[in-house]
Amino acid sequence: MPYAEQAVSALPTPRLEYQRLFRGQKNYRWWKPLLAVVLSALFIGVAMSMLLVAVAVFDLIFAASTGRPGYFVSLDGTMNQEAFTRTDAANPLSLLINLATIALWIPCVLLALWVSGIRPVGRVHSVAMRLRWRWMGACVLPALGATALMMAIGTIVAPLIIDEAQPEPLPLPGTFAIVVLIIIVVVPLQAAAEEYVFRGLLTQVLGAWIKFRVVALVVPTLIFASLHSYDVWGILNVAIFGITAAWITLRTGGLEAAIVLHTMNNVVLFLLLATGASGDTRVATETAGPVILIGTSAMMALYAWWVDRKRQKVGLETTGAYDTVVPGAAPSHG
Repeated sequence: MPYAEQAVSALPTPRLEYQRLFRGQKNYRWWKPLLAVVLSALFIGVAMSMLLVAVAVFDLIFAASTGRPGYFVSLDGTMNQEAFTRTDAANPLSLLINLATIALWIPCVLLALWVSGIRPVGRVHSVAMRLRWRWMGACVLPALGATALMMAIGTIVAPLIIDEAQPEPLPLPGTFAIVVLIIIVVVPLQAAAEEYVFRGLLTQVLGAWIKFRVVALVVPTLIFASLHSYDVWGILNVAIFGITAAWITLRTGGLEAAIVLHTMNNVVLFLLLATGASGDTRVATETAGPVILIGTSAMMALYAWWVDRKRQKVGLETTGAYDTVVPGAAPSHG
């Protein structure tokens, strides 16, 4: 083998961190990530609008045929805006529609990546270009434990600071069974969808343009927090959750650990909300004040510590290769 060829073959294979994976595709162009964002927003808007219009039409037909106002639309055709924007965990229709409109984000994002030429679209899953199901399964019990810790802190600390709420009556057994089924089946999709958009798409778009990791961590987190309709303490709580999920994603090279944590957190919260134990079955806009940050911070710290320890123990791959390795290309450290 000629000396020049030996020198090239001895060079290390370039590797990319999760947030930089878009740059590893064949024929990368700077505008492809931007196109993916625009198409994702377009597809999500169309899909959500179609679903909401279909629900409104069926609800109006129901109201007209029964002579009773529908849940989303009154007899005179007036829309109940709160029903669309504030989820009632004890109402199967409200719960299903509000969760499903977010779950639709997953196919919209994947389609947008494919249309914009960012392929394989599996790069948004992880550095392995797929969901690593064994790793995801390993995260379930720790995520459940961290969520239980958060709930325990909230149960012990919150009553010492705020007035105890009068619980709502438990829904009828049949209704409650339907609610539980919806939560178990649809909440994981809703939680995963938020991860695909904020810790996946937006993180990788920014990472494709800007190599400083802090940008890919902070900017999507600020957007994620700002889109929640909570008081200032609730927004800070969401921000703590978001920045930790982002750090976990970059640290493990994929969305799996963040999806599991988000799913466990939302499943438990929706189940508790559905029982009416908090005094209201609807998602609240006001929180328990700074006390809410105690449980979330403990939960995030415990889970992040476990994930980082576990991924080192199992030797989890946290970087991905270029689709086409260019001889002499320097490794990217993000």
